[in-house]
Amino acid sequence: LTLLDPRGAARGESQIQTKVTLPPDRGEIEDRRGQKLAVTVKAPSIYASPVEIRDVEATARTLAGILGADPKRVEGRLRRGRSFSYVARWVTPAQAAQVLERKDAARAEDRESELEGIGIVEEPRRVYPYGPFAAHVIGFANIDGVGVRGIEELEDELLRGTARSVPVERDAKG
Repeated sequence: LTLLDPRGAARGESQIQTKVTLPPDRGEIEDRRGQKLAVTVKAPSIYASPVEIRDVEATARTLAGILGADPKRVEGRLRRGRSFSYVARWVTPAQAAQVLERKDAARAEDRESELEGIGIVEEPRRVYPYGPFAAHVIGFANIDGVGVRGIEELEDELLRGTARSVPVERDAKG
């Protein structure tokens, strides 16, 4: 039985088709000679899709070993939310590589990984190449990329740039 109804079709389409807003890269701060005083780099973060994790305790133990963290704390983060939860933000490239190696090794052996439902996403991180040099003037940006003090705060709107929306399709798991 097929029922054609424009409202139903539009609703079904709206559940599949959506838009994702991509944040812009934060602008650089340079001195008058072009020396970079504040830049944004990509840093790996580990996330979980809790609905895809079969054994939360085993996954937490494995991740805790890689991250050097308390397994109970990692387990708490894995049990948070339904479709997305950060496990650790701005981890070292070596830690991110270990997660990927474990997943790839399981895939190569055609077995389920203990890190099923775990992934790596690159996030922007603000870096100050000269460390504390002129920190009171430059200020800093918080984890969400918002200027909090100094030039970072005064020129936040200019440095932040403009976000961009792109169309995406979602599956049944979101």
